Amino acid sequence: MERLRDHYHILRKINKGNYADVMLAQHLSTGMTVAVKVLPKGGNSDHIASEVNIMKSLQHPNVIRLLQVIETEEEVCMVMEYVSGGELLHHIRETSGLQEEEARRIFWQIICAIQYLHEQGIVHGDLKSNNILLDEDGTVKICDFGEGTKIAPEQNLNKICSPLPDTAQETLLCRRQLFAGDIWKLGVILYEVMAGLTPFKEIHPFRLKQQILQGRHYCPHTFSTDLQNLIGTLLTINNSQCPTLEEISRHPWLHQGKPPSPPPPDLLPECPKPEILKLMFALGHNPEEVKESLRLKKYDHRMATYLILERQARQGTGIRIRVKPANEGDTSSPDPTDATPSALLQSSGVPQPAPRNDAFLPGNQLDRKHELCTTAKCTATCQPCTESMSSSSCKERLCWQRVKRGIAGFVQKLCSCCLLSQKKNRVVPM
Repeated sequence: MERLRDHYHILRKINKGNYADVMLAQHLSTGMTVAVKVLPKGGNSDHIASEVNIMKSLQHPNVIRLLQVIETEEEVCMVMEYVSGGELLHHIRETSGLQEEEARRIFWQIICAIQYLHEQGIVHGDLKSNNILLDEDGTVKICDFGEGTKIAPEQNLNKICSPLPDTAQETLLCRRQLFAGDIWKLGVILYEVMAGLTPFKEIHPFRLKQQILQGRHYCPHTFSTDLQNLIGTLLTINNSQCPTLEEISRHPWLHQGKPPSPPPPDLLPECPKPEILKLMFALGHNPEEVKESLRLKKYDHRMATYLILERQARQGTGIRIRVKPANEGDTSSPDPTDATPSALLQSSGVPQPAPRNDAFLPGNQLDRKHELCTTAKCTATCQPCTESMSSSSCKERLCWQRVKRGIAGFVQKLCSCCLLSQKKNRVVPM
């Protein structure tokens, strides 16, 4: 894990699975907490490649976001956003079942996520309450695509899965569409969310099999009529009667009270925000290389840093970066055309603040300064230079000078704030 430790500080192990461990880590440049899934290669190269490719293709607010992929000879590390609220299973056990209003809010988000996956031709394959996370605001995040499969929308695949009860439907009905398997699991999850336990209580495998095949489950009297109807519809084992996600989303139980609204988009930026590019320049990144990483979806350290800074700005928690210090012992005069953040401080004539390398930018400042690019504006700003352009080297130089002036102004304002703070706290000698 040498390359991982170049950019992340490992804090502790937060989950151990049969095929992978999940670590809690801190992004060194921004201080953001992330989750790292460590997948030993062994003989699972194809399995790992499938999971990584699925994760790279997903961009939805209710699906865990991949930030970076780091591959070594021994393992593959997937760096993902960290969700601090824990697993849905833990919330169910703590409350012994949720109230219908809260359950409806959570289940609607799960429906939106699974509908998005199926539209992309992706079957989760291991949908259960401990593969559903909740953040601090109660937003659902679907995770763990280790059993996922990407198929063509019209393709009808068969699958025989592992032991009961988690994959019971696929195991018992060997010629089932994989999409129907996810939908059946939604019924199990909804029942668990409301009742605090599984709908199938038989322990003996044969009796459990009969209970599932016959669709026998008991709904508590506290369940409303609409809720009982939805659970019964989801737990249908007849392939011809299996509901579609579109039909599920129109069910009356989901539209009681406040009508559910679609989640906001969570797409990769078509045009990177200039303010974030300036901050990344302060971290030592070439803005053109950052744009290329985002455009090609490289999922490298540049892309991860940009996504983390963008998330901090969007959440309004403020952006914290660690600016690279100037080289010690360098007494040469800084060249304005090759300015680093530290060189800009020295050339501006502003005294250096105390040796602290953390810079903080209020989270809403980026959103006030920068509106989303229109298509035409994005084309003019982000289109890479071509050899046919006249005076290309001159244009590139002017572009870099504008970036440097912007970062110089940002760092100078930062230092001025630090100096004002120091003056306010100064003690007058007696």
